[in-house]
Parts: sequence; C-alpha cells; structure tokens
Amino acid sequence: MNNFEALEKEILDKKFRKKLYAGYDPEDVDIFFDKIISYIKDINITISEYRKKNNDNSEKIKELEQKLEQKESIINEINFQLESIKKEGYHMLPFMQEMSNMKKEIKKLSKKETKNKK
Repeated sequence: MNNFEALEKEILDKKFRKKLYAGYDPEDVDIFFDKIISYIKDINITISEYRKKNNDNSEKIKELEQKLEQKESIINEINFQLESIKKEGYHMLPFMQEMSNMKKEIKKLSKKETKNKK
C-alpha cells in the first residue's frame, strides 16, 4: 500500500466525536473529505501513468542506445577500411590506372568490332 492509499484509507476511516455545543457539521466534513479522496485518487492515477510512460521511455532509450552502438561499430569498421585503403591504395594506384586504361581499350575494340559487323 503506497502513501496515497494509506492516506485515503485513513481519511475514509476517520471518525469524529460529536460535540453538543460547537463543532463542524459532520455532513460538511464528509463532503470535504470526499473531495480530498477524489483528488488523491486522481493524483495516484497520474503518478501511475507517469511511471508507465517513464518505463516505456526507459525501454526506448535502451533500444536507441543499442542502435547507436551498432551504428558506431559500423562507422568504426568503415573508418578502419578507409584508412586501410588510404595506406594500401596509393601503392595500387599505378595498377588501378593501368586497369582503367585497359577497360578503355576494350571498349574501343568492342565498338570497332560492332561497326565492322554492320
């Protein structure tokens, strides 16, 4: 039982002695306490809703943190590969240029063959 439920129970169970000459009208007191209980119930419901939202948001945060870790891992891998390409790629540049030239020559030859067949 939480504090609000205990307070609600205490208010509901509270009994007042009647005085003969002075005091408050018991009906007015009951009406006032009913309003207080209603307010406490509303607060309790609101707190429960916020707790649920908080739990839901905590779950979402965990999911997003996992996704972020995955993306950071991918970025780190890509950066590693880029660094490797930069280091090794410069040594391969002459070979890559020669391959590019060979592709161009093959295209030229293919065009000539196509023209000759017509």
